Amino acid sequence: MNWKDDLLKAREEYYLEHYAAARDFGVPTKRYSDRTANGLTNCIMDFLKYHGHYANRINTTGQMRKINGKMTWTKGSTRKGTADIDAIINGTPVKIEVKIGRDRMS
Repeated sequence: MNWKDDLLKAREEYYLEHYAAARDFGVPTKRYSDRTANGLTNCIMDFLKYHGHYANRINTTGQMRKINGKMTWTKGSTRKGTADIDAIINGTPVKIEVKIGRDRMS
């Protein structure tokens, strides 16, 4: 069994336990991908959720704003090196930084 099979099995068990309609209509399908940082982050978030742990995704990006008809980038207010996921696993605080491919630590 690989990590995707484990995640999908945990997801099905979670839905059957928490949503009564899932017993009658089935668990909605979801595809997981670990090819991008966003996809891997979603996999980790769901894995922690379905295994009964707390996980919170931290938004560290800024935003595009239109100022005087010109698009400019406004930096986010988080510090460099802030983790992508803040989790509590079995009572222990855990910070998870997700990197894929050419991503590098900030």
